[in-house]
Amino acid sequence: MISGDPFDDALEAAGSFGRAQFVMIFLVGFITAYLGWQACIPVFAGLDIDFKCTEIPHQLPEASFVELVQLRDSYQNNTTFGDTCIDNCQHYEYKIGTTSIVSEFDLACGGKHFLVSFSNSIYWIAFLLSCFVSGFLADKFGRKWVSFTLIIILSVSTAIAALSPNIYVYIALRFAAGFCIVTVSYDYIILAETMDKKRLSTIGITTQMFYVIGVLACILSGFLLRNCWKWQFFVMSIPPFIYTILHFLFMPESPRWLHSKGKFDQAEKTLKWIARMNGRDPISVVLKRENDKDPTNNNQSNDSDLNFTGQTTEPEALLLQSQTENSKPEADATIFGFFGTASSSIFTCCCCLQWFACSFVYYGLMYDVQNIGGNLYVNSCLLSVTDAPSWLVCVAMNRYGRKPTFCVAIFISSLACAVVPFMAPVLDGDLQIAFAMIAKCFAAGAFDLLYVYTPEVFPTVLRSTGLTMCSANARVAIILSPFVIELNLGPYNCAPYLMFGLTGLLCCLLCFIFGIETRGKAFLTTLDEFYLMAKTKRIGDQSKSKMK
Repeated sequence: MISGDPFDDALEAAGSFGRAQFVMIFLVGFITAYLGWQACIPVFAGLDIDFKCTEIPHQLPEASFVELVQLRDSYQNNTTFGDTCIDNCQHYEYKIGTTSIVSEFDLACGGKHFLVSFSNSIYWIAFLLSCFVSGFLADKFGRKWVSFTLIIILSVSTAIAALSPNIYVYIALRFAAGFCIVTVSYDYIILAETMDKKRLSTIGITTQMFYVIGVLACILSGFLLRNCWKWQFFVMSIPPFIYTILHFLFMPESPRWLHSKGKFDQAEKTLKWIARMNGRDPISVVLKRENDKDPTNNNQSNDSDLNFTGQTTEPEALLLQSQTENSKPEADATIFGFFGTASSSIFTCCCCLQWFACSFVYYGLMYDVQNIGGNLYVNSCLLSVTDAPSWLVCVAMNRYGRKPTFCVAIFISSLACAVVPFMAPVLDGDLQIAFAMIAKCFAAGAFDLLYVYTPEVFPTVLRSTGLTMCSANARVAIILSPFVIELNLGPYNCAPYLMFGLTGLLCCLLCFIFGIETRGKAFLTTLDEFYLMAKTKRIGDQSKSKMK
């Protein structure tokens, strides 16, 4: 089919959905699985180990006789392994059988346990920063080679992390890993720019199931290598080395990016490679040059077709391409455009809260799994597989609508999450994992729904910026979740789960009040349409209303 766009015509001749695209889908799935592995590793590398004090000072210059007696009494009573810290203890012995950075670097007491949570959060801080820094490099120097460089650094930093002499080196290496794992975004973009647009949404969500495979692989290595956390990192460093080879051999540079940079010969050569992979005749692939710089061709293919800056970090990279219309962007459209009116500001904040709440509940449950009653490894597996039935939420949104489905999903998730700690005395805590599974399943479903729902409420001129903004809020939630888990306050240490649950319930309430149904509605194009939608709380037939 002739589209009138020289690049799209050449891509169609090469094959926009064939063996070459399946290879790239596999590679994207591979690195997505590894993203799940990296995200889950803090659960086992930062595992709390029982300990006891084995050495106290013989004298304390500023301590009274009574305080010294109390200290020695505490030491003498501390004969079994547990989680009780003793003031002024000079050395702790950790229980043999399982190791982690807590036992390796003596982080159980003395305020040092904060560094365990920080080592987890720093990974996501680096991930967030990399979206902007490496995104600029990917747009300037190409997706393939920036991604390839990041993968090599990721492999090396992960392997070296096992040799960390202290917690500070370990934190620095986790920062490097978080900065480099964003390579998954650019491989998504390469796939998006060389594939049939009609299939992108389905493929984008489908590849996320590989994430679960990566989490399960992490749980398996955590169980088999629980007596040595360092070996867990050595094993985790192997997949990216394998991926480096596969990426070099089978992941091409984006021909659309090459075309947009005026590198027509390289773009055509890449398209011919795709044609050979797809069993097509490469001779039939001809990338016309005469219209490449035609200012009258509104369908010209360039970077603005995708509006990708490398800032997207999830399958929104794929969804954006399939859902972005071919309209002329407004020159003055910036992130501040979302806050042009009072109603649009409230609506935008609600969208950000939706992403924050889903991420807060989802990752909060993942990282606090060791405090749920039952076996750590069994519970981790059960929570991981709940991502599979979460797809039912996405099926429901096409039948009942985006807004009601999201509200119901996040409501059930939040309610179940708030109940989790209070199930501790029931059946020896076995009911905790049941409610945690319900909470995580619906949180995952609501999260998946947002990848479809959010692009439908943002205008074309700011859709990429809007998704980046919402995704950034999700990362902030992940960064905060390890510290929230440290708040073991209230009966049954319920404070973290109440915070997760209340955040989700607030999100549900605001979505119910300010949310907008988008099923079967046309995509917004301009900011004026966005402002009108935010005021009228609906899409369609908005011409009868006046913008505030």
